[in-house]
Amino acid sequence: MTIDRNEFAAWAARHRTLFGLNYDDISELLAEWFRSFVAMGFSACELNKATDMIVSSPAGWPTWRDQHLRRIVECVQRQRAERQAAADRRYVDEHAKSACTVCDDTGQVAGLPQLSEVRDGQWRGAKTCAVLCVCHRGQRMLESRHAREWGSEDLRERACYTLREYELANPYWRDQIHAHWQATITRRRAEDATRRLDALRGPLRAVSTLGAALKEVSA
Repeated sequence: MTIDRNEFAAWAARHRTLFGLNYDDISELLAEWFRSFVAMGFSACELNKATDMIVSSPAGWPTWRDQHLRRIVECVQRQRAERQAAADRRYVDEHAKSACTVCDDTGQVAGLPQLSEVRDGQWRGAKTCAVLCVCHRGQRMLESRHAREWGSEDLRERACYTLREYELANPYWRDQIHAHWQATITRRRAEDATRRLDALRGPLRAVSTLGAALKEVSA
């Protein structure tokens, strides 16, 4: 649950006491921090743990106010990354012995709408992308790529997501794919019907007659 004002005041008092910040009037700064933490959805538990992480950090304590803020944010992000990694490992362990029905045990989910073409929840294009599944095979592929030819920066540049990350950005991909193929099938039926009628009846006479008349006038 996102931190409220009372929880923030209690955390701030504890943080300032631990790091000897009580001598400094930073009330306006703390107000800015509070707004920022609320926007990022930080909880009181995350902030208190971040304080503890900074206290016990071998890197030493921050000496500047901006260092405090950066270290707090980094520590909360690290907590969240660790929780997500633990959740992914639990998911992998739970599904390791069963075949994945999402990727058919390939480790990749292909044919997803490219995010650059998704606007207002609609797939407005035809480009697709592939992401790594969250099953045990996809997780192993992700770990292998991190360890070998794909460093973390390359991974970001190539916009390679796990399915879990992709769904955060585009949760309605299944509906989009269904609507896309329905539109494709409907368009192809119309095209096939039009070609069959052309083959049966030939070119439009009215157009042919009009074209000939226009040629005579222009001549």
